Amino acid sequence: MKQTMTSIRRSKKSCSMEGCTSALWGRGWCRFHYGTEYLLKRQPKTPSQSYQIPRNTAKRSSQVTKYHSNRKSFIQAEREAHPQEKLFCIFCDKEIHGEPSLHHAMGRDDESILDETFWYLSHNDCHVHQFHAMSCKDIPWWDHYMKRMKNINPLVYEKDLKRQNKA
Repeated sequence: MKQTMTSIRRSKKSCSMEGCTSALWGRGWCRFHYGTEYLLKRQPKTPSQSYQIPRNTAKRSSQVTKYHSNRKSFIQAEREAHPQEKLFCIFCDKEIHGEPSLHHAMGRDDESILDETFWYLSHNDCHVHQFHAMSCKDIPWWDHYMKRMKNINPLVYEKDLKRQNKA
């Protein structure tokens, strides 16, 4: 009696595919037929179309192109405006040797990227590694920068003063 019960159980738990004697895996099929029969039919026949989001809009691309040409002329005009064509950093007030970094005091969003009234030349280290990466309390030239900026551009001074109060 026990032998027949075991053989009955085994026959109920085998794959429903004709001729397959493998153990039941899911939905009445063995592991192989479950993957090849059931899952394969559920997958879409055509792969979905992928769409890559463009890095910039057409308007922004034209702004960036114009910005690069304006940047070169701005730096050249600053060199010519100062005696001996020396450039000075807006942050630490020391001479810039080599290619200067351009600080956009009111940001680079929308039309402000082309607004030269808020462009200032700086050292790359002062601009990127200190101004944008450190707290105001930790920057050694911060107080002198704020005093100079108060006289140069009050709007930028107020913006940086808010940043200082948040820190």
